[in-house]
Amino acid sequence: MHAKWLPELAPDLYYDFASLVTHIDGLGTVGGNITFISYGQFQRTGEGGIPLGTFESFDLAATVSYGTSLTNKLKGGISTKIIYSRLADQGAGTEQGSGTSTGFALDLGLLYQHSPRLNLGLAITNIGPKMAYIDAAQADPLPMNMAIGFAYKLKQTDYLKWLVTAEGNKMLPSSNGSFSKALRAVVWNGGMEIVYANIIAGRVGYIYDTDGQIKALTVGAGLSLLKRFKFDFAYIPSNSNA
Repeated sequence: MHAKWLPELAPDLYYDFASLVTHIDGLGTVGGNITFISYGQFQRTGEGGIPLGTFESFDLAATVSYGTSLTNKLKGGISTKIIYSRLADQGAGTEQGSGTSTGFALDLGLLYQHSPRLNLGLAITNIGPKMAYIDAAQADPLPMNMAIGFAYKLKQTDYLKWLVTAEGNKMLPSSNGSFSKALRAVVWNGGMEIVYANIIAGRVGYIYDTDGQIKALTVGAGLSLLKRFKFDFAYIPSNSNA
């Protein structure tokens, strides 16, 4: 997947993702992925604002994953990732550190098949130590997140499949504020997918983020060919207030 964040303002801000997953009989499902986020090019300046050239900032993560059945209805998965973050290619002034940081994190997930129609899921991601660029006293915590969601099959026949999903995401640790403040920090996502003849899919979704002031309708489509190739398209309309 390749996605540009702000193509009209900064074409060098983009997100890339590639993954490979396979099932091994008697072992489970194994996979891996690579995530790359580019923050673009920046101007380096010295004392007095003297230009010293440019540099690029980016984050890179390589992940290995494993999942298996814990019981007849409960599935579990774990991922371990190595993270390399480069804010700058060298330190600033007399500060120690190179402007880069390397760390690791774990992702944990559970999937419970309540019935042939209803699945429930829970995932906690980015569990790991803080990442330091200059020194340990200025280390930054990883964006640990908890997600809870469900998927319900409204209809499933040989030619028509109708799926409804919803999910809530919350950054951890939870804030010390009231329950209403904690609830406002949850990002809600809902969606619906209709697939015809296992070939053509139409999708619609909605993002509701109170703190981030994002309330957007999303649409998408999918095409499956020869049971081997799958093409997906997603579109998020621009926000006129952004």
